[in-house]
Amino acid sequence: MARVLIVSIYYLDSHPAPPVLRVRAIKRYLRERGHDVRVFHSYEASSPSPRRNSLLRWVGWPDSHFPFVLKNTGKYRRIIRRFQPDVIYITAPPFSTLLLLPLSDRPALVEFRDVWSYDGILKLYRTPIQRWLTEKYEAFVLRRALRVITLNENQRDYLMNKHNLPLTRFATLPHFYTPMDSPECTATPSGYVRICYMGTVDWMKGLERVIPIMERFPLISPIIRGRLKDMKIKGAQVLPPLPHREATEWACRNCDVMWVSLNRFEGHHLITSSKSISLLALKKPILATIPMDNPMAGYFREIGGIYTADIDDEREIEIALKSIMEDYRRGKLQKPENPEIFRYDRVLKGLEELLEEI
Repeated sequence: MARVLIVSIYYLDSHPAPPVLRVRAIKRYLRERGHDVRVFHSYEASSPSPRRNSLLRWVGWPDSHFPFVLKNTGKYRRIIRRFQPDVIYITAPPFSTLLLLPLSDRPALVEFRDVWSYDGILKLYRTPIQRWLTEKYEAFVLRRALRVITLNENQRDYLMNKHNLPLTRFATLPHFYTPMDSPECTATPSGYVRICYMGTVDWMKGLERVIPIMERFPLISPIIRGRLKDMKIKGAQVLPPLPHREATEWACRNCDVMWVSLNRFEGHHLITSSKSISLLALKKPILATIPMDNPMAGYFREIGGIYTADIDDEREIEIALKSIMEDYRRGKLQKPENPEIFRYDRVLKGLEELLEEI
């Protein structure tokens, strides 16, 4: 059995975000299999969103958690000396955690949930020097790590080709869901088809393109439970965000169909939504309005039983909504057919295999 040190700033976040839940599930999975696991984390609640106006952005650093590294370098060295991990598992973002990588000669697995140097998404760079510095450090991390873990094959191929690295340096561990994190429940009848989007709404999601089509169906009631980020949405009921557990319980009682959406923007092919997979734990119907060339579309085809439509095709969206209405009237809304494909213990077998190689 291995001693594994996980490095994650967000572990104690009071409102568990996807990176928090992912780390908790990895820790649970490894402990269930007898590994000795510890998490090196912040003792203060952290937001997973970068502070875009941070002074650090002017030097090209992609997040505001650099002070965490400065304050905890000594503590990090001490825990390595005491714990003597066989492997270190560093999650990024926040990318500041990657600055801890050269402080130990232990084998390291580095998880890139986002590709920060792809500027079409984050718009980080203000000068050519910023781009050069960021890409130099990214190259160092990828060559220093024993394995680089990505969420999907598009991320893997982008990094592999950019840095001329062999396929054997990479592993893919997609998002997953944990059944024990979601309650069993049935939606309270309402007379409407309540299609619920959970989470922050911004330009990346494309909800404003779909809701006008939903308005053509009198019995469809779109609901957003989350924060509107620098935009307004008309035609939907908007409710304030809730902590993860409360939001899950609310969705069980008040939603007939869960909704995943993603716009087709530059770099969308590198993005997979944790929500798209975590919703499988609710055992509810799912509507996905996403680019059909996004990796999530392949996941949904593999799962089966999900209402899908290309975010750019109004006719496809309307057909998907008609199917939902017809199935609702018959009392047979379709549900995901093979959700167990993305259950945490199945996905994380890949992590177990990586540890066996060390």
